[in-house]
Amino acid sequence: NSLLGLPSFYRSYFSQFRKINTLESVDVHCFGHLLYEMTYGRPPDSVPVDSFPPAPSMAVVAVLESTLSCEACKNGMPTISRLLQMPLFSDVLLTTSEKPQFKIPTKLKEALRIAKECIEKRLIEEQKQIHQHRRLTRAQSHHGSEEERKKRKILARKKSKRSALENSEEHSAKYSNSNNSAGSGASSPLTSPSSPTPPSTSG
Repeated sequence: NSLLGLPSFYRSYFSQFRKINTLESVDVHCFGHLLYEMTYGRPPDSVPVDSFPPAPSMAVVAVLESTLSCEACKNGMPTISRLLQMPLFSDVLLTTSEKPQFKIPTKLKEALRIAKECIEKRLIEEQKQIHQHRRLTRAQSHHGSEEERKKRKILARKKSKRSALENSEEHSAKYSNSNNSAGSGASSPLTSPSSPTPPSTSG
């Protein structure tokens, strides 16, 4: 299942979580997706899942929480052994105690080991790129907001200076007009009424 099937389909989900970086953890996470769809008849709206709707069995919800919740995606998936110890699986009575045995040629084992290493290495590199891109996006967003704040401060400062300058010019103009009016009144000569001509005394 690590080479074909679910991991390719759900890659966009688990590649964003750096703790899901081994094929075992990928398989466990993908199983959580499959179990969610089997339980609710639809895929989750988003991953991680914040809350789970009521399910026929709390044992199912416990498995979903251990594979799809925020805490699970942040801290890592349970191992397959840990998963099998959960009530959903541990309560099942197996009719036989014999474990299936697979005979795999040595060359195939080596090929699978190399394939596993390559897949995990590629996944880790991809997760690093996603993490770096997120950091860059946050930094650009923060820088952009800082720049916008600086621009707004500069514009507010300029507006304040322009307003103060306009008020100063208006005040100066009023003061100048007032001085001109007072000056023109002082420079005009005072005219006194002409003195009456004294009456003639001859006669």
